[in-house]
Amino acid sequence: MARPSDTVYVPRVPLVPEPLTRRPFTIEEAHRAGLDRWHLQGSSWRRHGAGTYSWTGIRESVEIELGAAQDRLPQEAVFSGLTAAWLHVTSRRARQLR
Repeated sequence: MARPSDTVYVPRVPLVPEPLTRRPFTIEEAHRAGLDRWHLQGSSWRRHGAGTYSWTGIRESVEIELGAAQDRLPQEAVFSGLTAAWLHVTSRRARQLR
């Protein structure tokens, strides 16, 4: 019979549905992909705000954070001032690089 000190701890393999590996998602999208809220507490997921997460395999970037924020805002919401100016310049640079 094995003693507790003889056993090897093997962590669970995280459940990472492929549709959730591309962009930030809401808890509702996670539910549709087969995850419960407790799954999102693991190290495979990054919390961006109230009800918005992303897979930690996605490189952190301003675009990812803005995408997560967009999911939390009403569809008619807009950015203004310095944020809007920064987004405009950033999107123009991105189009030039393509």
